[in-house]
Order: sequence, then C-alpha cells, then structure tokens
Amino acid sequence: MKQVKGFLLIEAAISLIILLFCLNLFVYCLIETRKIEANSQIRSDRAYADYVLRKYHLHKIRVHGIEYEN
Repeated sequence: MKQVKGFLLIEAAISLIILLFCLNLFVYCLIETRKIEANSQIRSDRAYADYVLRKYHLHKIRVHGIEYEN
C-alpha cells in the first residue's frame, strides 16, 4: 500500500509540474501577443498619419492621442 501512495504522490507532483509549465507558456504567449498587437497598432497609426499628412498637406495630425508632424 505504501508503494501505491508513493506512486500517486510522484504522479501528482509530475502532473503539477507539467501544469505549471503549460500555464507559464500560456501566459508568455498572451504577453507576446499583446506586445505584437500594440506594435501593429502603432505602425498602422503611423502609416495612416503619414498618408493623411501627405494627401491633405497638413502639418500636424492627432491619431489615438499621439500627435504626428510632417
């Protein structure tokens, strides 16, 4: 009976380690996805601002709270 309890304890510990590893990977993926999304938003805002500045011959434009100049 002691061997079974020991085996179950080891199995539970290994399962917990695997679970924590997977949770760590999941959180890392979420953080990286948000970084990529933020960078993409900044790049698209800059491209839009450049387009509007050139097309309408403006000196300044504000996009999402950030002011872009020609």
